[in-house]
Amino acid sequence: MHDFLDEHPGEDFLLKMALPVYGNADAGDYWHATMSQYHRTALKITPSAFDPSLYKADGDAQGMVATTVDDSIITGNAQFLSKEEMKSGIFKNKGKIEGKFTFSGLNIDQKNMHITVSQPDHIQKLTEISPSAIDPFRELKSRVGQLLFINRSEPKSSYHTSKLAQITRALMNKRVTNLCNEIIRNLKAKNPRGIRFAALDLDSLGIDILTDSSLANNLDLSTQLGIIAVLRDKFRVANIVHWRSWKSRRIARSSLGAEAVAFSDGVDLGFILCHELEWLLGHGVPLDIYTDSQRLFNLITTLTVPTEKRVAIDIAGARNAYQNNEVRNIGLIASEDNPADAATKDATNKVLNNLLENNKLEFKVRNWVFHNEGDKNF
Repeated sequence: MHDFLDEHPGEDFLLKMALPVYGNADAGDYWHATMSQYHRTALKITPSAFDPSLYKADGDAQGMVATTVDDSIITGNAQFLSKEEMKSGIFKNKGKIEGKFTFSGLNIDQKNMHITVSQPDHIQKLTEISPSAIDPFRELKSRVGQLLFINRSEPKSSYHTSKLAQITRALMNKRVTNLCNEIIRNLKAKNPRGIRFAALDLDSLGIDILTDSSLANNLDLSTQLGIIAVLRDKFRVANIVHWRSWKSRRIARSSLGAEAVAFSDGVDLGFILCHELEWLLGHGVPLDIYTDSQRLFNLITTLTVPTEKRVAIDIAGARNAYQNNEVRNIGLIASEDNPADAATKDATNKVLNNLLENNKLEFKVRNWVFHNEGDKNF
Protein backbone atom coordinates (compact mmCIF):
# COMPACT_ATOMS: atom_id res chain seq x y z
CA MET A 1 0.00 0.00 0.00
CA HIS A 2 2.77 2.45 0.93
CA ASP A 3 4.71 1.57 -2.23
CA PHE A 4 1.61 2.15 -4.37
CA LEU A 5 1.01 5.61 -2.88
CA ASP A 6 4.64 6.54 -3.26
CA GLU A 7 4.45 5.73 -6.95
CA HIS A 8 1.37 8.00 -7.39
CA PRO A 9 2.01 11.10 -5.26
CA GLY A 10 -0.79 13.66 -5.06
CA GLU A 11 -3.36 11.39 -6.79
CA ASP A 12 -6.67 10.36 -5.21
CA PHE A 13 -7.80 6.74 -5.30
CA LEU A 14 -10.77 4.79 -3.95
CA LEU A 15 -9.54 1.28 -3.24
CA LYS A 16 -11.59 -1.79 -2.40
CA MET A 17 -9.98 -3.89 0.31
CA ALA A 18 -10.23 -7.58 -0.54
CA LEU A 19 -8.78 -8.89 2.72
CA PRO A 20 -7.38 -6.97 5.68
CA VAL A 21 -3.81 -7.93 6.51
CA TYR A 22 -2.47 -6.68 9.83
CA GLY A 23 1.12 -6.34 10.86
CA ASN A 24 2.53 -9.04 13.14
CA ALA A 25 2.64 -6.66 16.08
CA ASP A 26 -0.93 -5.39 15.58
CA ALA A 27 -2.71 -8.58 14.55
CA GLY A 28 -3.59 -9.70 18.08
CA ASP A 29 -5.01 -6.33 19.11
CA TYR A 30 -7.09 -5.91 15.96
CA TRP A 31 -8.43 -9.44 16.12
CA HIS A 32 -9.35 -9.16 19.79
CA ALA A 33 -11.15 -5.88 19.12
CA THR A 34 -13.04 -7.48 16.23
CA MET A 35 -14.10 -10.52 18.29
CA SER A 36 -15.00 -8.39 21.29
CA GLN A 37 -17.23 -6.12 19.21
CA TYR A 38 -18.90 -9.15 17.64
CA HIS A 39 -19.73 -10.70 21.01
CA ARG A 40 -20.95 -7.46 22.54
CA THR A 41 -23.09 -6.22 19.64
CA ALA A 42 -24.14 -9.24 17.57
CA LEU A 43 -24.60 -11.78 20.37
CA LYS A 44 -25.39 -9.27 23.15
CA ILE A 45 -23.19 -11.04 25.67
CA THR A 46 -21.01 -9.51 28.37
CA PRO A 47 -17.35 -10.26 29.16
CA SER A 48 -15.98 -11.29 32.52
CA ALA A 49 -14.44 -8.59 34.69
CA PHE A 50 -11.28 -10.67 35.22
CA ASP A 51 -11.04 -12.58 31.94
CA PRO A 52 -11.91 -10.55 28.82
CA SER A 53 -11.94 -13.78 26.77
CA LEU A 54 -14.88 -15.25 28.69
CA TYR A 55 -18.42 -14.14 27.84
CA LYS A 56 -21.85 -14.95 29.26
CA ALA A 57 -25.37 -14.45 27.90
CA ASP A 58 -28.43 -14.16 30.14
CA GLY A 59 -32.12 -14.03 29.39
CA ASP A 60 -33.97 -16.46 27.14
CA ALA A 61 -30.85 -17.25 25.11
CA GLN A 62 -28.43 -18.41 27.80
CA GLY A 63 -24.91 -19.45 26.93
CA MET A 64 -21.19 -18.94 27.33
CA VAL A 65 -18.31 -18.33 24.95
CA ALA A 66 -14.59 -18.69 25.66
CA THR A 67 -12.05 -17.50 23.10
CA THR A 68 -8.33 -17.77 22.60
CA VAL A 69 -6.86 -16.06 19.53
CA ASP A 70 -9.11 -17.35 16.70
CA ASP A 71 -10.59 -20.39 18.49
CA SER A 72 -13.95 -20.29 20.26
CA ILE A 73 -15.64 -22.83 22.50
CA ILE A 74 -19.38 -22.31 22.88
CA THR A 75 -22.08 -23.80 25.08
CA GLY A 76 -25.69 -22.84 25.78
CA ASN A 77 -29.33 -23.65 25.22
CA ALA A 78 -30.84 -24.24 21.79
CA GLN A 79 -31.90 -20.61 21.37
CA PHE A 80 -28.43 -19.26 22.06
CA LEU A 81 -26.68 -21.82 19.85
CA SER A 82 -29.07 -21.07 17.00
CA LYS A 83 -28.43 -17.35 17.35
CA GLU A 84 -24.67 -17.80 17.47
CA GLU A 85 -24.67 -20.06 14.40
CA MET A 86 -26.67 -17.51 12.43
CA LYS A 87 -24.48 -14.56 13.44
CA SER A 88 -21.11 -16.30 13.05
CA GLY A 89 -21.50 -16.39 9.27
CA ILE A 90 -19.57 -13.11 9.03
CA PHE A 91 -16.38 -15.05 9.85
CA LYS A 92 -14.62 -17.69 7.83
CA ASN A 93 -14.81 -20.73 10.11
CA LYS A 94 -14.69 -24.49 10.05
CA GLY A 95 -18.21 -24.79 11.34
CA LYS A 96 -19.44 -26.33 14.55
CA ILE A 97 -17.54 -29.32 15.90
CA GLU A 98 -19.30 -31.52 18.45
CA GLY A 99 -18.03 -34.35 20.62
CA LYS A 100 -14.26 -34.76 20.88
CA PHE A 101 -12.38 -31.70 19.69
CA THR A 102 -9.20 -29.66 20.11
CA PHE A 103 -9.27 -26.18 21.62
CA SER A 104 -6.12 -24.08 22.02
CA GLY A 105 -3.94 -27.18 21.86
CA LEU A 106 -6.05 -29.10 24.39
CA ASN A 107 -7.86 -32.31 23.53
CA ILE A 108 -11.33 -32.13 25.09
CA ASP A 109 -13.55 -35.19 25.33
CA GLN A 110 -16.75 -36.01 27.23
CA LYS A 111 -17.57 -39.52 28.42
CA ASN A 112 -19.89 -40.79 31.15
CA MET A 113 -20.60 -37.36 32.68
CA HIS A 114 -16.88 -36.55 32.80
CA ILE A 115 -14.91 -34.07 30.70
CA THR A 116 -11.28 -34.91 30.07
CA VAL A 117 -8.67 -32.33 29.04
CA SER A 118 -5.35 -33.75 27.82
CA GLN A 119 -2.38 -33.09 25.55
CA PRO A 120 -1.02 -36.54 24.52
CA ASP A 121 0.26 -35.34 21.14
CA HIS A 122 2.32 -32.54 22.65
CA ILE A 123 3.75 -34.85 25.29
CA GLN A 124 4.86 -37.43 22.73
CA LYS A 125 6.54 -34.70 20.66
CA LEU A 126 8.86 -33.86 23.55
CA THR A 127 12.47 -34.83 22.86
CA GLU A 128 15.44 -35.05 25.18
CA ILE A 129 18.40 -32.67 24.99
CA SER A 130 21.22 -34.31 23.10
CA PRO A 131 24.54 -34.63 24.98
CA SER A 132 26.24 -33.23 21.87
CA ALA A 133 23.98 -30.15 21.61
CA ILE A 134 25.91 -27.05 20.49
CA ASP A 135 23.95 -24.76 22.83
CA PRO A 136 22.40 -26.82 25.66
CA PHE A 137 20.98 -23.73 27.37
CA ARG A 138 19.02 -22.74 24.27
CA GLU A 139 17.73 -26.30 24.02
CA LEU A 140 16.71 -26.15 27.69
CA LYS A 141 14.70 -22.96 27.17
CA SER A 142 12.92 -24.61 24.26
CA ARG A 143 11.98 -27.62 26.43
CA VAL A 144 10.82 -25.32 29.25
CA GLY A 145 8.49 -23.55 26.83
CA GLN A 146 7.03 -26.90 25.75
CA LEU A 147 6.63 -28.05 29.35
CA LEU A 148 4.91 -24.80 30.33
CA PHE A 149 2.41 -25.39 27.53
CA ILE A 150 1.82 -28.96 28.72
CA ASN A 151 1.40 -27.81 32.33
CA ARG A 152 -2.10 -26.61 31.43
CA SER A 153 -3.24 -30.23 31.69
CA GLU A 154 -0.52 -31.72 33.92
CA PRO A 155 -0.48 -30.17 37.42
CA LYS A 156 2.08 -32.69 38.68
CA SER A 157 4.79 -31.35 36.38
CA SER A 158 4.41 -27.71 37.42
CA TYR A 159 7.06 -27.86 40.17
CA HIS A 160 9.76 -29.39 37.96
CA THR A 161 8.99 -26.99 35.12
CA SER A 162 9.25 -24.03 37.47
CA LYS A 163 12.62 -25.24 38.71
CA LEU A 164 13.95 -25.64 35.17
CA ALA A 165 12.67 -22.17 34.22
CA GLN A 166 14.87 -20.66 36.94
CA ILE A 167 18.09 -21.98 35.37
CA THR A 168 20.29 -19.27 33.88
CA ARG A 169 23.11 -19.73 31.39
CA ALA A 170 25.63 -19.45 34.21
CA LEU A 171 23.97 -22.34 36.07
CA MET A 172 23.64 -24.57 33.01
CA ASN A 173 25.60 -27.81 33.31
CA LYS A 174 25.36 -31.51 32.54
CA ARG A 175 23.38 -32.15 35.71
CA VAL A 176 20.64 -29.76 34.58
CA THR A 177 20.55 -31.46 31.18
CA ASN A 178 20.15 -34.87 32.81
CA LEU A 179 17.40 -33.52 35.07
CA CYS A 180 15.48 -32.09 32.12
CA ASN A 181 15.79 -35.35 30.19
CA GLU A 182 14.64 -37.34 33.22
CA ILE A 183 11.55 -35.14 33.57
CA ILE A 184 10.70 -35.66 29.90
CA ARG A 185 11.21 -39.43 30.13
CA ASN A 186 9.02 -39.73 33.21
CA LEU A 187 6.30 -37.59 31.67
CA LYS A 188 6.19 -39.71 28.51
CA ALA A 189 6.48 -43.04 30.34
CA LYS A 190 3.56 -42.38 32.69
CA ASN A 191 1.28 -41.69 29.72
CA PRO A 192 -0.72 -39.10 31.69
CA ARG A 193 -4.38 -38.78 30.81
CA GLY A 194 -4.66 -35.10 31.70
CA ILE A 195 -7.33 -33.61 33.91
CA ARG A 196 -10.78 -35.07 34.41
CA PHE A 197 -13.71 -32.88 35.44
CA ALA A 198 -16.67 -34.50 37.19
CA ALA A 199 -20.24 -33.24 37.51
CA LEU A 200 -20.82 -31.30 40.76
CA ASP A 201 -23.88 -30.45 42.84
CA LEU A 202 -24.48 -26.77 42.01
CA ASP A 203 -26.45 -26.11 45.20
CA SER A 204 -23.53 -26.96 47.48
CA LEU A 205 -20.54 -25.66 45.56
CA GLY A 206 -17.57 -24.36 47.49
CA ILE A 207 -14.00 -23.27 46.79
CA ASP A 208 -11.03 -24.74 48.63
CA ILE A 209 -7.67 -22.94 48.40
CA LEU A 210 -4.58 -24.82 49.59
CA THR A 211 -1.24 -23.01 49.90
CA ASP A 212 2.30 -24.00 50.75
CA SER A 213 5.85 -22.67 50.60
CA SER A 214 9.38 -24.00 50.79
CA LEU A 215 11.90 -21.55 52.26
CA ALA A 216 15.24 -21.22 50.42
CA ASN A 217 14.47 -24.30 48.34
CA ASN A 218 15.82 -22.92 45.06
CA LEU A 219 19.39 -22.79 43.75
CA ASP A 220 19.61 -19.06 44.50
CA LEU A 221 18.17 -19.69 47.99
CA SER A 222 14.87 -18.04 47.04
CA THR A 223 11.53 -19.42 48.17
CA GLN A 224 9.24 -21.65 46.13
CA LEU A 225 5.50 -21.06 46.48
CA GLY A 226 2.57 -23.26 45.53
CA ILE A 227 -1.21 -22.86 45.28
CA ILE A 228 -3.96 -25.28 44.33
CA ALA A 229 -7.60 -24.23 43.94
CA VAL A 230 -10.40 -26.79 44.00
CA LEU A 231 -14.09 -26.51 43.24
CA ARG A 232 -16.06 -29.10 45.22
CA ASP A 233 -19.51 -29.95 46.53
CA LYS A 234 -20.83 -31.36 49.82
CA PHE A 235 -20.18 -34.92 48.62
CA ARG A 236 -16.44 -34.06 48.39
CA VAL A 237 -16.53 -34.57 44.63
CA ALA A 238 -13.95 -32.08 43.44
CA ASN A 239 -12.35 -30.58 40.33
CA ILE A 240 -8.99 -28.86 40.32
CA VAL A 241 -9.43 -25.47 38.63
CA HIS A 242 -6.11 -23.73 39.25
CA TRP A 243 -2.57 -24.74 40.14
CA ARG A 244 0.67 -22.85 40.23
CA SER A 245 4.26 -23.36 41.34
CA TRP A 246 6.47 -20.31 41.20
CA LYS A 247 9.51 -18.56 42.63
CA SER A 248 8.66 -15.86 45.14
CA ARG A 249 9.74 -12.40 44.06
CA ARG A 250 9.89 -11.31 47.66
CA ILE A 251 12.66 -12.23 50.03
CA ALA A 252 11.33 -14.37 52.86
CA ARG A 253 13.34 -14.08 56.06
CA SER A 254 11.55 -16.93 57.82
CA SER A 255 9.31 -19.90 57.11
CA LEU A 256 6.42 -17.90 58.57
CA GLY A 257 7.08 -15.07 56.11
CA ALA A 258 7.13 -17.51 53.19
CA GLU A 259 3.87 -19.15 54.29
CA ALA A 260 2.27 -15.71 54.73
CA VAL A 261 3.13 -14.73 51.13
CA ALA A 262 1.61 -17.94 49.74
CA PHE A 263 -1.49 -17.60 51.95
CA SER A 264 -2.01 -13.97 50.96
CA ASP A 265 -1.83 -14.87 47.28
CA GLY A 266 -4.26 -17.71 47.97
CA VAL A 267 -6.76 -15.28 49.50
CA ASP A 268 -6.51 -13.04 46.41
CA LEU A 269 -7.05 -16.02 44.10
CA GLY A 270 -10.03 -17.16 46.16
CA PHE A 271 -11.69 -13.73 45.88
CA ILE A 272 -11.31 -13.79 42.09
CA LEU A 273 -12.78 -17.28 41.78
CA CYS A 274 -15.68 -16.40 44.10
CA HIS A 275 -16.44 -13.28 42.07
CA GLU A 276 -16.35 -15.20 38.80
CA LEU A 277 -18.61 -17.99 40.07
CA GLU A 278 -21.08 -15.46 41.47
CA TRP A 279 -21.14 -13.80 38.04
CA LEU A 280 -21.72 -17.16 36.34
CA LEU A 281 -24.16 -18.76 38.78
CA GLY A 282 -25.99 -15.73 40.13
CA HIS A 283 -25.24 -16.56 43.78
CA GLY A 284 -22.25 -16.53 46.09
CA VAL A 285 -19.94 -19.48 46.74
CA PRO A 286 -18.23 -20.03 50.13
CA LEU A 287 -14.45 -19.90 50.35
CA ASP A 288 -12.33 -22.11 52.62
CA ILE A 289 -8.54 -21.76 52.85
CA TYR A 290 -6.10 -24.33 54.23
CA THR A 291 -2.50 -24.13 55.41
CA ASP A 292 -0.08 -26.61 56.95
CA SER A 293 1.68 -23.94 59.04
CA GLN A 294 0.68 -24.00 62.72
CA ARG A 295 2.26 -20.58 63.37
CA LEU A 296 0.46 -18.95 60.45
CA PHE A 297 -2.85 -20.52 61.51
CA ASN A 298 -2.45 -19.17 65.05
CA LEU A 299 -1.56 -15.68 63.81
CA ILE A 300 -4.57 -15.39 61.50
CA THR A 301 -7.11 -16.76 63.95
CA THR A 302 -5.88 -14.87 67.04
CA LEU A 303 -4.86 -11.31 67.83
CA THR A 304 -1.13 -12.10 67.97
CA VAL A 305 1.05 -9.56 66.16
CA PRO A 306 4.16 -10.85 64.31
CA THR A 307 7.48 -9.02 64.66
CA GLU A 308 8.13 -8.78 60.89
CA LYS A 309 6.26 -5.79 59.46
CA ARG A 310 5.83 -7.34 56.03
CA VAL A 311 4.34 -10.47 57.57
CA ALA A 312 2.07 -8.30 59.70
CA ILE A 313 0.70 -6.62 56.55
CA ASP A 314 0.02 -9.95 54.84
CA ILE A 315 -1.60 -11.36 57.96
CA ALA A 316 -3.73 -8.24 58.43
CA GLY A 317 -5.29 -8.65 54.99
CA ALA A 318 -6.08 -12.33 55.51
CA ARG A 319 -7.36 -11.72 59.04
CA ASN A 320 -9.60 -8.88 57.87
CA ALA A 321 -11.05 -11.10 55.11
CA TYR A 322 -11.83 -13.78 57.67
CA GLN A 323 -13.42 -11.37 60.16
CA ASN A 324 -15.62 -9.88 57.39
CA ASN A 325 -16.85 -13.37 56.39
CA GLU A 326 -15.19 -13.05 52.99
CA VAL A 327 -13.40 -16.26 53.94
CA ARG A 328 -15.81 -18.73 55.51
CA ASN A 329 -13.45 -21.08 57.33
CA ILE A 330 -9.70 -21.52 57.80
CA GLY A 331 -8.30 -25.00 58.34
CA LEU A 332 -4.98 -26.41 59.52
CA ILE A 333 -3.88 -29.61 57.80
CA ALA A 334 -0.80 -31.83 57.92
CA SER A 335 1.91 -31.33 55.29
CA GLU A 336 1.38 -34.82 53.87
CA ASP A 337 -2.32 -33.98 53.39
CA ASN A 338 -1.64 -30.71 51.58
CA PRO A 339 -1.84 -31.11 47.76
CA ALA A 340 0.05 -27.82 47.35
CA ASP A 341 3.07 -29.54 48.94
CA ALA A 342 3.72 -31.17 45.55
CA ALA A 343 4.01 -27.68 44.03
CA THR A 344 6.91 -26.68 46.29
CA LYS A 345 8.88 -29.92 46.68
CA ASP A 346 9.96 -32.90 44.62
CA ALA A 347 7.57 -35.33 46.26
CA THR A 348 4.40 -37.22 45.49
CA ASN A 349 1.20 -36.41 47.34
CA LYS A 350 -1.55 -38.97 47.87
CA VAL A 351 -4.27 -36.33 48.25
CA LEU A 352 -3.32 -34.73 44.93
CA ASN A 353 -3.21 -38.15 43.24
CA ASN A 354 -6.68 -38.97 44.57
CA LEU A 355 -7.97 -35.59 43.39
CA LEU A 356 -6.65 -36.03 39.84
CA GLU A 357 -7.51 -39.71 39.46
CA ASN A 358 -10.82 -40.00 41.32
CA ASN A 359 -12.07 -36.39 41.62
CA LYS A 360 -12.16 -36.74 45.40
CA LEU A 361 -10.72 -34.23 47.87
CA GLU A 362 -10.23 -36.13 51.11
CA PHE A 363 -7.91 -35.07 53.92
CA LYS A 364 -8.01 -34.74 57.67
CA VAL A 365 -8.26 -31.25 59.16
CA ARG A 366 -6.22 -30.95 62.35
CA ASN A 367 -7.80 -27.70 63.50
CA TRP A 368 -10.76 -25.60 62.31
CA VAL A 369 -11.95 -22.08 62.91
CA PHE A 370 -15.64 -21.77 62.04
CA HIS A 371 -17.87 -18.73 61.69
CA ASN A 372 -20.96 -20.88 62.15
CA GLU A 373 -21.52 -24.23 63.83
CA GLY A 374 -23.39 -25.49 60.79
CA ASP A 375 -20.31 -25.07 58.61
CA LYS A 376 -18.82 -28.20 60.16
CA ASN A 377 -20.98 -30.24 57.78
CA PHE A 378 -18.56 -29.27 55.03
